Amino acid sequence: MEKYIALAVTCMLALPACRQEEPLSTPESRSQSPIELTVGITGANSAATKTVITSEDNPYGHEATTFGANTTLYMVMKSDNATESESKYTRTMGTVAASASSVAFATGYVRFWEDSYSRDSKLSVYSACVPGKASALNIGGGSDYSSNTWIPSIATTIAWPMFSGSVASQTADFIANQDLCFSNNVSKHSSDDRMIFYAGRFTTGNMIFYHALTRITFRIKKGNGWGTDPFSFTNANENIVLKGFNATGTFTISSGEFTSSSTADITQLVLTDHRNEVNPTCQYELDGILLPGSLLEGTATDQVYFTIDENRYHLTKNQLRAALDGKKLSNNTTTALEVVGAVEKKMRPGVHYIFDLTLGKKEVDKITASVVPWEVVEATTTPTNARIEVSLLDNGNKVTADPADFDLYRTAHTEANITDTAADYTEWTTNYTISGNKAILKPGAIEDGHMVYTALLTNDPEEVPWYWPDNKTFYHFRTVKPINHTVHNDSTYGDYIDLTTAAPGYTDVCWGAPFYGIDVAGGARLTYDISTHGFDGTTPHQISKAIGPTNGTINLEMFHMMSDVSIKLTTTTGADAVNLDGATISLSNIYPTGIVRMGTGLVEPTGSVGDVATSLTYTDLSKDSKVDNYGFVPQDLTMVVLTITTADHNQYIVPMKDVVSSNYTNYLIANPYTETGGKINRWYPNFKYNYTFNLTKTGITQITATLANWETVNAGDDNVQIR
Repeated sequence: MEKYIALAVTCMLALPACRQEEPLSTPESRSQSPIELTVGITGANSAATKTVITSEDNPYGHEATTFGANTTLYMVMKSDNATESESKYTRTMGTVAASASSVAFATGYVRFWEDSYSRDSKLSVYSACVPGKASALNIGGGSDYSSNTWIPSIATTIAWPMFSGSVASQTADFIANQDLCFSNNVSKHSSDDRMIFYAGRFTTGNMIFYHALTRITFRIKKGNGWGTDPFSFTNANENIVLKGFNATGTFTISSGEFTSSSTADITQLVLTDHRNEVNPTCQYELDGILLPGSLLEGTATDQVYFTIDENRYHLTKNQLRAALDGKKLSNNTTTALEVVGAVEKKMRPGVHYIFDLTLGKKEVDKITASVVPWEVVEATTTPTNARIEVSLLDNGNKVTADPADFDLYRTAHTEANITDTAADYTEWTTNYTISGNKAILKPGAIEDGHMVYTALLTNDPEEVPWYWPDNKTFYHFRTVKPINHTVHNDSTYGDYIDLTTAAPGYTDVCWGAPFYGIDVAGGARLTYDISTHGFDGTTPHQISKAIGPTNGTINLEMFHMMSDVSIKLTTTTGADAVNLDGATISLSNIYPTGIVRMGTGLVEPTGSVGDVATSLTYTDLSKDSKVDNYGFVPQDLTMVVLTITTADHNQYIVPMKDVVSSNYTNYLIANPYTETGGKINRWYPNFKYNYTFNLTKTGITQITATLANWETVNAGDDNVQIR
């Protein structure tokens, strides 16, 4: 289809030759002068008619072409008198004849100059049509074109869509039946191109028709990875969905603009299936028409998406705009999109935008865009839908390790139907140990101080990335540190990793997951449930529910699963000082082992309780050094007792549940000790406990316990008697 169509409007007097100064005869004494229209391109009209439509007439630079036969033109004619103090309007219609050289008027549709203001008339013509169609158009809300009357006012508006047919489902002949074209150039705008009586004859005007709408086409090509898949659209009555585009409105022919518009969700475009063709250039061609002026920008809900073989592909308006960035129309000066402010954003009328999409099995490999006559523009971009990339925080600190010093695991939740919502997908207990659910991590670019890692299936040179197989699959992601720390599975705990109490240099086992709702600055911190939920909360969940296909980087937060405990002994310098040389300490009723559930990070002690002992010397303490750091399995301290024995056989007994926290520095986890009077009655994962006991011959005069980064708590004064 060309951009517009030129009609030559020829106004002729059916009169014998006469001198210009002679007055017109009255209608009673001669035949009336019909207003006649002819359709003409090069050589089709008299010398008074422009034969070639140049770029001066058409800002897009195309030459005019004819509509072809049997197109009905619906018109409003406006006649102003000589002083332009009065106007008359009439409706009429004519049909482009098969010869494509003239417009034929049926009986009752012929209009005459004498019925307006005769030789004083200044005639404008506003016309609309659908090329190749005779369907009735109601201009100004009216449908009566046969009455040969001129009245003071007729509106030049027309509602679109014009006939039966749903904009939301553009199928079959929708485009052919709804392609609104208009002409308003025979009128007075910046220049006066109205038809008048001049030099003894009525002048000829050329009607130029333009497409009022925007046309859009998506050509979908089959890329790599599909094999023998049918490559068919999944959902009934849906092929490509356009959300947030202009879809309906009211067009004013006299101004050539839509004076109102509204958006709608379009779920189907006209589909041409090329799959059975030999060497097709594309598998599907989807064609539609829209109101112009759609902004190619918007929220996440303003997008284009389609679903092939259960795989949903998304394109944002911004991606479409980026594909057209810097492109020109055929005159090489006008941009493909109308500039809003300083940015090209709005889709133009009369432009046909074509986007070529090449689809890989799990991602959009390539998108190219063009607008063709109507207008031509080409563009290229590469959006992706399903590659899995992660970024890690270690207890709030940015991780940039290369190579990665942690392992990434996943487990899947599969829905029966495609959905965009992440419902309550918290079935995260098992299946991390399945082959292929542990990633090889390839370091990439550092973004905002974080290393972004691409998850790969293998170390194969092809480096096959992790993908979502379709839009029914959602993944839970978990991290474990150190690398190659074994993930176990059994019927009691599901999938888990193990912990072992040790000192010094214990294995610092870490576990991580994607979280939401953490806002330390705003006071929103994680809570840790000791019974069933671990790092997850239930009102609402703190750990992210299963994640569906996303273009974004997945951010995971990793925590230390052990409780780091150090004990420091001090004494006074007075007569009540205690000899600390050769002092020993022991902790009784300690669980030596435990597990961490992969789903929630819940730590559970295992095995039987026992005693843990160590020793220290006063020489170490004089250097203000701490006793060996122990990594303890986080556990309840109700039955745990600390026994301190000095070389001179003084013994100090401390029920650990009674030690009181005197100071706590919040990081990511809320203070768990405020509800129990500040007593440190349990060790939690990701907490570092620094105990200091000041020993005298009369007892322990001061006990302090601090929780350092990881998390920090100070214990207050307490008195413990010698036994």
